[in-house]
Amino acid sequence: MRVFCDDCDGLRYNIRSAFDGAQGCPQDAFEPNDSIEAATPVDLPVDVSDLFVCDDDEDFFVFVVPARVRARAELTFRHGSGDVELELLEDGQAIDASTSGTDNERLDLPVSRRDAVYLLRVYLFPSTPQNSYRLRVRAL
Repeated sequence: MRVFCDDCDGLRYNIRSAFDGAQGCPQDAFEPNDSIEAATPVDLPVDVSDLFVCDDDEDFFVFVVPARVRARAELTFRHGSGDVELELLEDGQAIDASTSGTDNERLDLPVSRRDAVYLLRVYLFPSTPQNSYRLRVRAL
């Protein structure tokens, strides 16, 4: 920052500045997984904590649910630190979502007659800068 003034002999002034301290989105063990094409493949059961999602950094995970198996995907997080949302995709199309305004999100996945490949999209409600979360996907 540079402050100057021509012909300002004896002028007094105060400067206040603030920086939000943001260092970008924290990187977790699965980065980069910021798009469908870069989705992190995971095997069931999944139980991973210390994951981060930011307003400009969604997370995608891809996995297979065996035929005739009931499964559930869960995100655990503190809503007071940011509203994390969960979306389920199949063949690139959204088929379900969990978008509550409280702690945690949960989806029961459809049961299929064949092995099913699903994608999870983890993202933030607009105006939320970032939050950490735990991801669990398991057979019921």
